[in-house]
Amino acid sequence: MIDYLMKFGQDRQLETLKDEAGNVLIRKAATPGMEQKPWVCLQSHMDMVCEKNNDTLHDFDKDPIRPYIDGEWVKAKGTTLGADDGIGMAAQLALLDSTGHTHGPLECLFT
Repeated sequence: MIDYLMKFGQDRQLETLKDEAGNVLIRKAATPGMEQKPWVCLQSHMDMVCEKNNDTLHDFDKDPIRPYIDGEWVKAKGTTLGADDGIGMAAQLALLDSTGHTHGPLECLFT
């Protein structure tokens, strides 16, 4: 994931930094006229919390997550869904990749 994020930022000619712990920071400059706006920093994590119910046999290294719809919610059978910050990362990457939107300076931190 770290390599993907580094390439993503570099391919878009965005300032892309990685620290010794593997956190990745991608900065996107403000659109013209918005440079004086305050920086906004969005943060999400790259890891998944791997938890399962006591009665569930599941190997997170090999077995797929089994999602299902429960009313308006997406859940996983017997395990955590792992989507909490997957969607956060997707939203950040969409903002970094977008064009044609007016915005102040943006920092996206992936921990």
